[in-house]
Amino acid sequence: MERDHAAEAGAPALAEEIAEYYERDGEDGRLRSGVGRLELWRTQDVLRRLLPPAPARILDVGGGSGVHAEWLAADGHAVELVDPVSLHVERAARLPGVTARVGDARALAAPDASVDVALLLGPSTTCSIGRTGYGHSPRPAGWCGPEDSWWPPRSTGTRPCTTA
Repeated sequence: MERDHAAEAGAPALAEEIAEYYERDGEDGRLRSGVGRLELWRTQDVLRRLLPPAPARILDVGGGSGVHAEWLAADGHAVELVDPVSLHVERAARLPGVTARVGDARALAAPDASVDVALLLGPSTTCSIGRTGYGHSPRPAGWCGPEDSWWPPRSTGTRPCTTA
């Protein structure tokens, strides 16, 4: 497991209540069982129609234990996962074809245009590109993945990334 020390140095600490929730380890199975599988299957369906052909370089920001990174890598993509929770990163790092490191969406060390797609699928990630909070953008034709619709004030759905 790698740590993104440059990103960690510039990012605020993860809120204690959020860290405690994820350390309870219930999130790993959420999308793998019960009604959570519907969310997983729908996300797979949408992304498989929208992603560039493999092998695309995909940055899975806030990718947790690698639920999405796992099938993306199996589809032939080069997946780099960044998550602030060490437990998640340890699991994701064991997945074939996935590079995982501890880091924060608010302070990524990866340079602009170093990936084809930046996925921001979790509630604590945003698609603020360029001079706004995210500070990282995919290649010019890249795009950001769907955000959770309940996470205000951002809009929902996929949209092209811009570097404005």
